[in-house]
Amino acid sequence: MLDFNLPISAIPANYRDFLPSLTTPAVDDLLHQYERGEREMRRLHTELMGNENRAALMSFAYGAEVYHDSKAKGRFWAMDLIEMFDLPRAINARQEHFWFQLFDMCSFTNILPTKLWEQWKESFTAWRLKGGAGIPSFDRATVYRCLSMVEAHRANFFSMRVEAVWDGLSPSHKTNVGSGFYERMILDWMYSDHGTPTSKDRVFCDLINLCSVVMTGAEDPFFSGYGVLRDARNEHCGEWVEALDGALQIRAFKKGTLHVDIHPEVANRLNIALAYIRPNSLPDEATLKKARRSSGFGSTQLVKCAIPRQVRSYLHYVIQEQREDGLWMLRPNGAPSVNERLSGAVKGMVDEVLAQIGGLREGNVHLFDYPPMEVVSVLVSTGEVPDKLSHQYFSTPADLAQEFVEWVGVDQQAICYETSAGTGGIAKHMPLQTYCVEVDRLRALALDKMGFEVKHADFLTLMPNDLHGLADAVLMNPPFAGRAWQDHLEHARKFVRGGGVIGAILPEGAITKLPALEGGKLVYSAPMKNRFKDASISVVFAKWVKVCAFEENGIEAGKAHYHAAA
Repeated sequence: MLDFNLPISAIPANYRDFLPSLTTPAVDDLLHQYERGEREMRRLHTELMGNENRAALMSFAYGAEVYHDSKAKGRFWAMDLIEMFDLPRAINARQEHFWFQLFDMCSFTNILPTKLWEQWKESFTAWRLKGGAGIPSFDRATVYRCLSMVEAHRANFFSMRVEAVWDGLSPSHKTNVGSGFYERMILDWMYSDHGTPTSKDRVFCDLINLCSVVMTGAEDPFFSGYGVLRDARNEHCGEWVEALDGALQIRAFKKGTLHVDIHPEVANRLNIALAYIRPNSLPDEATLKKARRSSGFGSTQLVKCAIPRQVRSYLHYVIQEQREDGLWMLRPNGAPSVNERLSGAVKGMVDEVLAQIGGLREGNVHLFDYPPMEVVSVLVSTGEVPDKLSHQYFSTPADLAQEFVEWVGVDQQAICYETSAGTGGIAKHMPLQTYCVEVDRLRALALDKMGFEVKHADFLTLMPNDLHGLADAVLMNPPFAGRAWQDHLEHARKFVRGGGVIGAILPEGAITKLPALEGGKLVYSAPMKNRFKDASISVVFAKWVKVCAFEENGIEAGKAHYHAAA
């Protein structure tokens, strides 16, 4: 069941760039969850099935029989109750459930060929049949052997998916022979005489899924290949129709064939995958990246939308509700069916996007401090999300933010600024009189919905009069790119009054690059490693206290006395 005799060869670097991976840190948590549950099942079974409990259980069964007024001789209520607590059967069912949770978490459907995936499904459910084979134990050794095997063969498996689509092309059209996925392809018998898609629509759906995976790393569970084919035939017969954000275009004909043209950037990746398993079937130049076409489809760069299409599709289904504790909940309308369609990879995409506007996953919903639907509508309509790379935005974890504010020591009556507020990670722990500055429009909108007074602007372009004048404290987690963190820290000195404090979370290198700042005293905390889950970086807390006016006057007087004496 878990063994395959496939050759393993080195994976080319250009294949690794888009080859789906199943590495996930959540496997251990899943194993612990399973182990705890099985221990409880065995404990309960031991307690219930003891001889001393048989009479009591039969009384429960008699109660059910009387309640249902059932005297049917064919039904034995006591035996039904005992049968329900069949331990081997319950453990098999639990193991099946957790195996498929693991497969979903690791996005096996992105990697395994369709036939192989169907075989796996059948083998892991065979225990249900009388005399069927057992199910592999869901224990650490077996799970990691399975993951290691799939990881070792993942290039073979994914290439087999690409090969299956290639083999599904029309064998009677010469345009499908030998040129790879660059040239126009033809699928025959795609439509019946009535104009409806045939069972061969599976090849087209597989092609769509492959294009989505090589573009974004995951399939789009909400994309309807059948619907696209139907519309192309009934509404746009003989016309080119783009699909999947411009990854390919299709043209349906009345005689039942479908022409497919794939964007060169996507086709190149499919050719690389095909060449891995069929190294001699394509010409050498097939895996070389070709220049975009001079005009028409494929002439423009295939833009990878900031919000993956899978996330945009999911957000079309969500609604917001307020909980009794005041938090706002964003959930799919129609759950759990919508959540059941999400793979682990797509869930990760959704979590990453919604985290950018202050959302935190709790089970199958996301929690917000503000009603998020207006912001979500902007995300869906514009396809934009705060760009972590352009502004080097790394959301401050709640524990780190609280620790930072306490370390700086801000008085609760202080007038404060948070000058790179993000989604309010630090501001939430600051005094009520805190005013935020945020360069990104969507995060600024999210802060406004949370109830903060926020200025949508680049902090480096502002002066104190653009906000509320001088403040008692300025706190920040500035961008780390280049010397941006230093520019933010130095600019913040203009915004604090005498005796005021500036607190900043900085890269560890700041200790040597910025040992002192004129006009005040600068101190650092001890370095801290791995405090940001999405960045491997060591940071320090920095605090600069501005010299008070009377201290400044005293310093100037001392300088004058020194020069006079000299």
